[in-house]
Amino acid sequence: MTNQRHSPQPKATFSRLLWPVCLGSLSLLLASGCDTTGDDLHSTVASDAVGASRLVSTSASPRSIIEQTVGAYQHLQSYQDEAYVRLRYDLDGQRLEDRAPLAVAWDKPGRIGLRVYSVSAGPTAERWRLRLSDADSTVPQQVLSRAIPERVDFAWLLSDPIVAQRMSAGLAGFPPQLDLLLAPQPLKGLVDDSASLAYGQPEEVDGRLCWVIHVQRGPSQFTLWIDQNDLLLRRLGLPRSHLTPEMNGDGRVSNVELTIEFAGARGNALMDWKQFEVAPEADELRVNRFVPSPLWMDTSGLGEQVPGFHLQSPQGEPVYQSNASAPHRKATVLLWLADHPACRVASEQMLRVAEALPALGVHEGAVEFVMVWAEPQPPAGTSFATLVDDWNMPGQLALDRNAMGRDLFHVQEAPTLVVVDQNNRLQLRESRSNPMLDRILPQLLSRIVAGEDLAAELISKQNQVAQRHRIELRMAAAVDASSASDSLEQEPYAPETFTLRKIAASASKATAVAVNSDAQGNVWTLYNTGQLRRDTADSLAQLDTVAAGWIETPWTSDSSRGQSTSVVRTSASGTSRAGFANGGVWASGQPLGA
Repeated sequence: MTNQRHSPQPKATFSRLLWPVCLGSLSLLLASGCDTTGDDLHSTVASDAVGASRLVSTSASPRSIIEQTVGAYQHLQSYQDEAYVRLRYDLDGQRLEDRAPLAVAWDKPGRIGLRVYSVSAGPTAERWRLRLSDADSTVPQQVLSRAIPERVDFAWLLSDPIVAQRMSAGLAGFPPQLDLLLAPQPLKGLVDDSASLAYGQPEEVDGRLCWVIHVQRGPSQFTLWIDQNDLLLRRLGLPRSHLTPEMNGDGRVSNVELTIEFAGARGNALMDWKQFEVAPEADELRVNRFVPSPLWMDTSGLGEQVPGFHLQSPQGEPVYQSNASAPHRKATVLLWLADHPACRVASEQMLRVAEALPALGVHEGAVEFVMVWAEPQPPAGTSFATLVDDWNMPGQLALDRNAMGRDLFHVQEAPTLVVVDQNNRLQLRESRSNPMLDRILPQLLSRIVAGEDLAAELISKQNQVAQRHRIELRMAAAVDASSASDSLEQEPYAPETFTLRKIAASASKATAVAVNSDAQGNVWTLYNTGQLRRDTADSLAQLDTVAAGWIETPWTSDSSRGQSTSVVRTSASGTSRAGFANGGVWASGQPLGA
């Protein structure tokens, strides 16, 4: 792949130079449209490389050629290409080119191979395997492993959301040859009543003479090069409107050509599946679905008491002492700043945070604000004496001359927010800009002022997220695990979201008024008839309603509690009551099932 890039975005990968083109928007609708050429294209002469001439004549309209192309793909038994996306342009007069893979192999028996942007996939050792090749993947070391289906369709191919996103996230969007091969209505979406079609002069692509059909949609033009012999797509031209605004707005860029080149496209030929094998790696984890890594939050130091420290003003006067006696101070907000627009925004956010605290019941002086300047000099055109007013800073300004932030709070960049409580324990730390900070932080500060330990809560939540990810990863990896013990451990698992679906039902004349479960996994259900039903863990797993145990009790129905229905039993020890109240389960007196 050529490494030359458009200089205004030197760090951008090729796939980021364009807006992604979705499957639907890169398709051709075969309903009636506006053909600007009429039905005939007569006596068109094409010259080959050695000067000879071929006479090309057709009575077919552009729409008819497109229909024939769709039919040709639909009747294929196999297909393979070495396609790629090509971007060519002049930058300051120098011709540059960049490419991204878009290769596809497919056959009717259900095998499919992909080299599409960051996706590599193919049949390997009786399984279909897919790997994401980019180093910054959210699914490191994971390889999708599935049984080869009887027939590949979009529902199967794109069932994993990460695969669906990556297949369309590159320069030219979703591979159009897959749309031709797999879609129920191939090439639907580009040629509709608002589009006009016109022939261009036939051209050769890789030595193959092609019809050239222009599809005009408003200001945008798409161009198809269709092989006159086998009716396969040889090239697809995309409009310049698909470039990023930055590249479109760069006056140094000219003569842009964006195309998909279907190099080596061939149908019903001998397939070379070795080209698409995904070779195993020693540290990979084979999964039946990708499990993305959760957002990582640095919790190091949270909840720990910070050693005593002090800060000075630009003039060297004491501004803040962490161990100084301040009975009204419940929390301190420290914000590390530098000469950058994001820091100025963060400073103004802190002013809005300070102004929002009284409405939350936080009295004046309970939260102290210290703006810590991390550079030796103020911004150009200002001074330390005017910086507080120029940047709308709350509280006081201090300098971090001794890199205290780096050593005590691991501050590596600005802006960085640090909050310590009255006991000098680190409660919050957040780096970089956050557009929601001035809306979120006041509530958090009011909780710290009230004595809540947010650090412990953050650590607990992060541990839960990490635990959930570990378990979900093991569950996804069970498809290729050597034994159940390799993939699943006895570790508590609380899903972040879940879906309920009906798996069994049994008729009952009675109304369930209370339900509970015990440590053995039994489910106890109390009915308004006084009957108590016990479903064991085994009977629930096997959906065996017959195995349920029924206990007759002297409980009687009582609906005198308004919206809640209860069952009351009178005994020598008094009254026990169990039922639903306000949408939840409540119980008092003797335990359910006693």
